[in-house]
Amino acid sequence: MFGRAVGTAGDVNGDGFSDVIVGAPLYDNGQSDEGRAYVYLGSASGLAASAAWTTESNQASAFYGYSVATAGDVNGDGYSDVIVGAYLYDNGQTDEGRAFVYHGSASGLATSPSWTAEGNQVGALFGFSVATAGDVNRDGYSDVIVGARWFDNGQTDEGRAYVYHGSAAGLATSPAWTAESDQKSATFGRSVATAGDVNGDGYSDVIVGANVFDNGQTDEGRAFVFYGNGGPGLSRIPDQARSDDTALIALLGKSDATNAFRLHARGRTAAGRGKVRLEWEIKPLGTAFNGTGLGQGSLVDTGTPGTSGSAASLDETVGGLTTGTVYKWRLRTVSGNAFFPRSSWFSLPYNNRTESDLRTP
Repeated sequence: MFGRAVGTAGDVNGDGFSDVIVGAPLYDNGQSDEGRAYVYLGSASGLAASAAWTTESNQASAFYGYSVATAGDVNGDGYSDVIVGAYLYDNGQTDEGRAFVYHGSASGLATSPSWTAEGNQVGALFGFSVATAGDVNRDGYSDVIVGARWFDNGQTDEGRAYVYHGSAAGLATSPAWTAESDQKSATFGRSVATAGDVNGDGYSDVIVGANVFDNGQTDEGRAFVFYGNGGPGLSRIPDQARSDDTALIALLGKSDATNAFRLHARGRTAAGRGKVRLEWEIKPLGTAFNGTGLGQGSLVDTGTPGTSGSAASLDETVGGLTTGTVYKWRLRTVSGNAFFPRSSWFSLPYNNRTESDLRTP
């Protein structure tokens, strides 16, 4: 069953190339059906032919690798981590299930898990689904989401999903958030994933599937999206500045140069720590924004998370302007993360996007 689960592993060794993870839940190597996970490293010529990393459950019939995914960067060290589920793993309760997270590094993934969690209930099937949750609380660390499709809490096999927060020390031992279907046999948590940032508030959101949920039709299924909003918003307000960067330009002000000015913004991603860059569009007043002629800066690491999360100070020169012309502009943050490719468009506060922002002398 090699390939029962597949996904991006992120960039586990920080070489700038994405890697992949593959699960084989019925693999045998000393124990029948213990399962195995494989990571293959990317390079300029594509993926390696041989796995750079493999791990197993070392327990018969654990089905390790039934679910695999990137965990994001749960400890903020700049390397992607991975998560693996073994939904029939036993540790005190039969078929309770377990999830394992392995940290990335310059030399690749660790051979031993840095974090594990279990269902702690007979037949819960914790780890049937696993995924990165993105950064649901905007502290700069990636979080993970785990599904336990047969968890019981008032209703048999209603299912439960769990989110665990990342930190400098890695994932928390207890979930910060759980949700259930509150319906018998709905199997909530059959599938889990990051939803990206569906409402553009800068927090990652999550999505959970309950594939046999009933609401008018038997076993029709339902999907649920939950917004991340674990704290106050963080500043992403952009500024316009002189071309020599000696001072800001006030709204409706004039640039010092006849053909250029600068843009400043705080670059963040709802994935947690990552690489971001500015993308901007500038048009003469009266010309509609249409997504053409975009400018882009270089990718910058948002850095180790601090008290205000993980962010980069982005500063780019906008050139090629026409003398004596009134302009309007907008910008957004573009990420190197496939789940969070870009932010919403931002422009100067207190000003409509159809109005002027500055003019060239």
